[in-house]
Amino acid sequence: MANSKEYKHRTRVNKKQEAMLYALWRSIPFVFHELPPAKLQAMGVDIDDELFQKLLSCKTKTQFQQMFNVSKDSTTSWDYNKEVQKMIDEFNKKSNVLKYKKDIDFHFTQATIREADAARVKLWKQLYEGWVEKQKVQTDALDKMTEEIKKLAEEK
Repeated sequence: MANSKEYKHRTRVNKKQEAMLYALWRSIPFVFHELPPAKLQAMGVDIDDELFQKLLSCKTKTQFQQMFNVSKDSTTSWDYNKEVQKMIDEFNKKSNVLKYKKDIDFHFTQATIREADAARVKLWKQLYEGWVEKQKVQTDALDKMTEEIKKLAEEK
């Protein structure tokens, strides 16, 4: 078996699909493994997803290795691999963003209603109504055409 220095220098990920599953498994909060299905469902977790159920049933790295037929060397290598660590971070970020999105949207809307300040109202309209601020476009060619039209109008 290779030592940890050797793992740190590996940059290529073999078995990308398994590595992604491993990253997803690593990003699942450990408390989820102990919660009953009703509690998970109340938290908005899709408990009907077969793959997610499998991932939840794995409480240890050894169980993950056996469930998905992955070697210990692979999971150890993934623990040091920057690409896999980035996947774990992305899964965590998405999880946290989705977790708080409803609360943030609600509080932002309430503050917009309460304060009604221009910046908040503008942002609210952009986010929820797709409003785009008009921009005045000026080019040299347009300016020259305008001047020519003015000259023609003055001559007549």
